[in-house]
Amino acid sequence: MKTEKKEIKLNILICSEYFYPSIGGAQKVSEELAMNFSRSGHNVTVATSQHIDSLKKSEKFKKKIKILRFKVSGNSVRGFKGDINSYQRFLIESKFDIILLYAAQQWSFDLVLPIIDKVNSNLFFAPCGFSKLNNFFYRDYFKKLPKYLKKFKINILHSKNYRDNKFLSKNKIINKVIIPNASDFPLLKPRKIFSRNIDKKKIKILNVSNLRFAKGQDLAIIIFLFLKIKKKASLFLYGNHTGSKIYLYYLFFLKFLTELLCKNKKIIFIKNTIRSDLVSKFYNSDIFLFTSRIECSPLVLYESASAGLPFVSTNVGNANEISKWTGCGIVKNNLFSIVYSINNLIFKDNKLNKMSISGKKNFIKRYNWKTISNEYLKIFKKFKKKN
Repeated sequence: MKTEKKEIKLNILICSEYFYPSIGGAQKVSEELAMNFSRSGHNVTVATSQHIDSLKKSEKFKKKIKILRFKVSGNSVRGFKGDINSYQRFLIESKFDIILLYAAQQWSFDLVLPIIDKVNSNLFFAPCGFSKLNNFFYRDYFKKLPKYLKKFKINILHSKNYRDNKFLSKNKIINKVIIPNASDFPLLKPRKIFSRNIDKKKIKILNVSNLRFAKGQDLAIIIFLFLKIKKKASLFLYGNHTGSKIYLYYLFFLKFLTELLCKNKKIIFIKNTIRSDLVSKFYNSDIFLFTSRIECSPLVLYESASAGLPFVSTNVGNANEISKWTGCGIVKNNLFSIVYSINNLIFKDNKLNKMSISGKKNFIKRYNWKTISNEYLKIFKKFKKKN
């Protein structure tokens, strides 16, 4: 008689510099992992910053996730501020089966390194790109890092080809695995996958990123200016105004220039929108234009694919990989190539439909947070502590 295999339940801690109510890519990944781990029956806690004094030191998020906030900031290069001892003591005294440290170069990861041998939990680390790898001031940081990376159970990377994986390979660190990012859009049943046809009389191009130089909204406007569109066209720029005043003035100058020279084109800035409105825009746009200057593994490209919205992107982060994995994108190295690609796509419904359907099918198959979270859990369960 077969006996049922007992399901392994884990006590998981996610350490992230920022979490709810803060908004950003790392925060989004941490939230999706936490929620999906919890839905699978595991106990989940998040350790993060008390970056606003009014935030509670401890609270429940969506009635499931326990948030513990520490009044700590900085990193090992810039220096730390706050009660670092309380965080380190918490890690040493805690009894978690799994601790997932999300992103390097910030206090919730950097403060673990000096006490790594004292933490009685299985430690996992997601580098999230090593954005400061080529920064002069971080030379010593990255010289010392490899000896610690070898002590983690697994280093979880989002890309085969990005700089963090190359760094690990260069330093002969083999305890690693590739797990992509994903989208949180509603999972559609295959029968609901529909063709996408552009209304040539009113073309809508979408760009989503907080308004700052690194995210390249100026590049998006310049590309939009040079598109050969004879009918009405709109570029929607979604993102909070986090950039400098000079950059914002520059963007509005480009907007004025575009609308002055091309009466048939309209640029709309939209900020502080609710999530449901933004998601609907992905479904109702014709092309997603991504022009960021620096990324690791941009979530918006997965979101674009999940909505069946073909994307055209600069060659940033692992955009090339996401394009191949989802079959929903085109990645180019320069603005002229991007302009050419969009001009071609606009008038090729068959190509757009093929990309759209491929994006949705691959989203359903793998690139959704339920599936990706299970890939994390599969690895975690191999290292569960024996009672």
